[in-house]
Amino acid sequence: MFETGESSEEPKPARVLVDIPNESLPMLNEIIKLVTLRFQTLVGYVLQIVPKDILQSIIDSEPQSTIRIIECMDPHNAQFRRNRFASITKKWPTPECLKGVNWQKKMGIPLRDQESHDVCWAIVVSELIRAVRLIENPNQDPKIRYSPQDLIDFSDPVKRREKKEEKEKGKGDHFCYTSNLTNGFKYVMKHGIQLEDDRTFSGCAEEVPDRPSTRLTFIKDYVKLDTIQEALIHLEHRPIGAALALFHPEYKDIGGKASKFFFFSQIYHGPMNHKSTFCGLHAVSLVRVGEENGEKYVLARSSHGDKFGCEGGYIKISLEVMLAYIPIAGERINKYIEKYFGKPRYLLRRFSYPRLLTEEEEEIKRNMYQDKDK
Repeated sequence: MFETGESSEEPKPARVLVDIPNESLPMLNEIIKLVTLRFQTLVGYVLQIVPKDILQSIIDSEPQSTIRIIECMDPHNAQFRRNRFASITKKWPTPECLKGVNWQKKMGIPLRDQESHDVCWAIVVSELIRAVRLIENPNQDPKIRYSPQDLIDFSDPVKRREKKEEKEKGKGDHFCYTSNLTNGFKYVMKHGIQLEDDRTFSGCAEEVPDRPSTRLTFIKDYVKLDTIQEALIHLEHRPIGAALALFHPEYKDIGGKASKFFFFSQIYHGPMNHKSTFCGLHAVSLVRVGEENGEKYVLARSSHGDKFGCEGGYIKISLEVMLAYIPIAGERINKYIEKYFGKPRYLLRRFSYPRLLTEEEEEIKRNMYQDKDK
C-alpha cells in the first residue's frame, strides 16, 4: 500500500540524459556487436569523455600499456578549473651507442640558479656552447664559462626594458623575459657571447651596463632536431638542448622525500597531482639516458641550483610518457594547453645544439665585429 500526500513542489519532468535518434540505432547495433559485454561500460564511458579525433590520435600513437585519463583542478586559473589529460605509455629502445655516454662533467659546476627569473633559455645556450667547445677542443680552458647575462641584456633590448609584475613579494620588479634556444643561438651567431668574467650573472636589474666588443665567442650556426628519437642519436656526440613541459607541483617536488601521505617520484612524468598546473616550457640540457625500475629516462640539467632534483640539480625525465589534452564537454577549451598537447606528445620537444666555427673563422668573425663596432 502506498501513502500519498500533498507536496508544495511543482512536479518536474525527469532529466533527459540523452536523446538517441532513430537513424543512429543501426550504428549502435553494430557497436554493440563489436564490443563484448565485459567492455561495454568502459567503451561507453571513454566515448563520452574523449572526443573521437583525440581518441583516434591516442590509438594511432600505439600505446603499450594502460591509458590513464586524469583530471586536475588548476588552483591558479578560474577560467579553466578542470583540465583533463590522457597519460599514455609508449616503450621504445634507446640507441645502443649511448651506453657509457654522460656529459655531466662537460656541463661544469656549479649549477646556476635562475630563481624566479625567466632566463632558463639563456643559461642553457651559454652552457651548451661551453660544453661543445670543451668536447671539440681538448685544449680549451676547462674553467671557462660564458655569460647568460649577455643574452638576457642584449638579445631582445625591447623586452629587456619592459617592467613585469613583482613575482615574489619583497623581491622587486622583473625586467627578464621568456625566449627560446633558437633566439639565443641566433644572437651568438651575429653578436657573439661574452665571458662570465666580463658580465656576471645577476638576473634582470633595471640598469644594463654597456657591452664591450672584445673577448667575444661566436658560433657557426645551430641544428634543430624534430623528435626525441633523433635527439638521442645526436646525444652520443654532445649534450642537447630541449624544452620540457613544466607541471607544478610535480616539477618542484621531483626527487623529494616520500611521506606517509605522498610518494615523490624520482622520474618526472608530468601531471600526477590533483592540483597540477601546466606552466609552459622550460629549457634544459640533456646529458645521458638511463633506466630505473624498467622505465627509460633521460637525465637533464636544469637551472634551479644544485639542491634541485635527484642528482644535484639534474632531473630524470621519462622517455615513455606521452600526454594528450582532452577538452571537457560544455566547458571552455584551454587553448594554452591545447597548443602543446592537442595531440599526444612527449614531455620534451624543441631539440637543438650549437655548431662551432674553426679557430680561423672565429678570429675573422671577431675582428669584423670589432671593426664594425668602432
